[in-house]
Amino acid sequence: MKAVGFQMIFARGTTFLLALIGALLLGICLLGELINFNRPSIDIPAARPNQSARSYEWVARRLAVIDATRSSRSTFNLVYTLNTIVHERMVNYDDRDNQVISIFSVSLFDNWLLWAAGRIDPRRYRDLFLLDPHLALWRGLGMCGQSSLALVGLLNERSIRAGILGLDNHVVAWAESGDNHDYVIADPDYGVVIAANLAEIKSKPALIDQAYQNVLAAQADYPPYDLTFRLPSEPEDEPVGGYRTKLRRLLHAAYQNASEATKYPAGVDNSFGETVAGQRYFYIAKWAIPLAMLLPALVILASRPFRLWRRKLDHSIQSAALHLLPRDKI
Repeated sequence: MKAVGFQMIFARGTTFLLALIGALLLGICLLGELINFNRPSIDIPAARPNQSARSYEWVARRLAVIDATRSSRSTFNLVYTLNTIVHERMVNYDDRDNQVISIFSVSLFDNWLLWAAGRIDPRRYRDLFLLDPHLALWRGLGMCGQSSLALVGLLNERSIRAGILGLDNHVVAWAESGDNHDYVIADPDYGVVIAANLAEIKSKPALIDQAYQNVLAAQADYPPYDLTFRLPSEPEDEPVGGYRTKLRRLLHAAYQNASEATKYPAGVDNSFGETVAGQRYFYIAKWAIPLAMLLPALVILASRPFRLWRRKLDHSIQSAALHLLPRDKI
């Protein structure tokens, strides 16, 4: 009897502890949703003197206008406009030192499970490409891959098929435009849309210069440290040219060396390997785990009225039986 009593106490104590942890985690999730709903903008450090960013509030207003005028816009116009929004918000920044590591990491309130995973396995889970385009745009920092993922997410939300295209040392997005091309190329890192697919660009390299002409023209204002930029294939002893020339050569090499094999299927889940695709499961699990912890306690609480009702019913049946029995049998 003592063993049975101890087991019951242990089971109830475990159930209560799980419910307490589950309620705490569920509270973090709910508070995170409230924080996400009304986020303040991060003060983004500029990667280069001539690179500034729009606020996240500006992004939200622009997206609301786009959705309100969706029926009057062509698919290509949507691709172009959304690409411009991502470009004007995102800052190309990869200085992942201690002063910005909290910006690159997923916070406790965004996803407590990814936050914990980032402390257990920092190399894999701390500095992530974010699948959620709104979270990525709120953060506002990232390399070309993150900007392209944010654009693909916004396009997918508006039922436009889009995905990631891996170039040589660069990442862009592709999107079905509904015109004569099967898809077009969008580069939110530079704010450029090329109305051509990869095969057309490779056959007509002048399309690259035409699309990136404003980008290349602006490079004269870059600081001296950018003038030391080299392509990965260049030998160390090659004379260093101007950044504009280097960037032009980099862009041409990026497109010419790319292939359709690096064109990922539509949707952000298919890009950059299992850690990016696995985020979808982390965002499901962050809700499922606390609810599963709460379930045993909820079952016990829900069954309590039934047990009380069953006890009263048994008592009523016993009382009725006693009244029906002859007095000499009682």
